[in-house]
Amino acid sequence: MPEAAISKKFNVQISKPEGTATSITVFLPGTWNPFAWNYDYSSTIKALLDKNQIVIAWHRMNPFPIFGRTHDQMAEDVVSVVKEFRAIEEFSNLPAQYNIVGHSIGGKVVHIGVEVPHVYFIHLL
Repeated sequence: MPEAAISKKFNVQISKPEGTATSITVFLPGTWNPFAWNYDYSSTIKALLDKNQIVIAWHRMNPFPIFGRTHDQMAEDVVSVVKEFRAIEEFSNLPAQYNIVGHSIGGKVVHIGVEVPHVYFIHLL
């Protein structure tokens, strides 16, 4: 699946470093703090890019049952987006292990992600 299709399917923004990427970091924002490059998280995303991380950032984490997804489903989405991104030939050489950074509800989803064997590092904001 092309990168643009992954962005659309999962409603994520994919940011790549200027140099050679060394790993993937998935960024999960808070419910009421949707991700935007010029919003609260810009310094965090820039710091990750400066460390040669590809950042896959969810635009919004919506836990409300009528409109959103459960925490478990969100954690499964993290695994799925990384798997599909690594299936792109250009990025298939990246390590299988990846990082997750979460704020607020994103942090709750990160804790569910602890059970995922490919998660290398977890950080809560």
